[in-house]
Amino acid sequence: MKGRLKMNESFLSIAQEKQDRIRNEAMFEFGENGYEKASTNQIVKRAGIGKGMLFHYFNSKYDLYVYLIDFALKKIQDDYLNFSRTEPDFIERLKVFASDKWRFMQRHPELATFISSVFVNDSDIIPSDYQKQIKLLINQRMESLFAEIDLSLFREDIDINHALKLVHWTFDGYQADVIKRLKGKSMVHESWETYWEEFDHYLITLKTVFYKEDAQ
Repeated sequence: MKGRLKMNESFLSIAQEKQDRIRNEAMFEFGENGYEKASTNQIVKRAGIGKGMLFHYFNSKYDLYVYLIDFALKKIQDDYLNFSRTEPDFIERLKVFASDKWRFMQRHPELATFISSVFVNDSDIIPSDYQKQIKLLINQRMESLFAEIDLSLFREDIDINHALKLVHWTFDGYQADVIKRLKGKSMVHESWETYWEEFDHYLITLKTVFYKEDAQ
């Protein structure tokens, strides 16, 4: 697979409002249809530009797609991955983790739809160096998730390290299950509130299983 895109500077030289419009319409189209089915004709129609101008800014549909991945990862790193460690309750911190993601998706709906589609439907065409970057960002997020937590909340009759792993595996397993359920669907019309409510119920169950009664 090709590596990182060498950005066409002509795109960055146009007005910010026009950049935002082209990006948002492109992310919407890729997010709704996936890479293969996405139409550059639809992108230019909704963005209000000529097709020749789109391919002046980007050499190909694939270059546009990779640019959007690069933009999305930078935005995620700047606006989402600065995770607070102030919540000592590990399960509540998971809730903050998920809540941060939900608020990010509300602030950047086109970007969230696009990157969700990339992970769910098109992960095999992400350039390898971006795949490495994604793994690094995930590892950084996980380190913040486990740092400085209050272990006294857990029941004394269980192995805390095992409990932490089980809670984390449950979280990962839920994410994997959601990805499986979303496979092949349009991310634009998905009801994310349903998954958020479902996740919250799982966290309540985890507290019942692993925490002392007075900590639930």
